[in-house]
Amino acid sequence: MERPTWFQDTMIEGIFRFMRHDHFFRVLSTGETEMRDVFYFAAPLPVLGRVAEMLFLRRYMRGLLRERNAAIKEFAELP
Repeated sequence: MERPTWFQDTMIEGIFRFMRHDHFFRVLSTGETEMRDVFYFAAPLPVLGRVAEMLFLRRYMRGLLRERNAAIKEFAELP
């Protein structure tokens, strides 16, 4: 963590072979904050997992991050 510009979530154990999620924050000239996500993961089985990543996991994870970020944005902008 490098408060207030960056923090990282790292999977210690779970279904994926690995998962790392970096969050980068930057203040824009308008006084707003931009958040950028960098997300790395690998499915558990090397060959079959790679196929699963290409066929559906990437799209699913992108959608999950978009939904999560929309909820964070909504909460952050509450009066």
